[in-house]
Amino acid sequence: MSFQWTPSAQHAFDLLKEVFTSALVLLHVDPAKPFQVETDASDFAIGAILSQPDDDGILHPVAY
Repeated sequence: MSFQWTPSAQHAFDLLKEVFTSALVLLHVDPAKPFQVETDASDFAIGAILSQPDDDGILHPVAY
């Protein structure tokens, strides 16, 4: 079985990208706070999330 990127997959990806980058979970970078990098990779792709803690210590993404 081969992988096929369909128009409906592209639509779902675009929708997720819009939601993740516009949701209120994103924080502005604070250079005074520590960063945490999370990565994931496969044979075909790599991804990463850069996070920082909020004032309550809860990690929030600052970049994808």
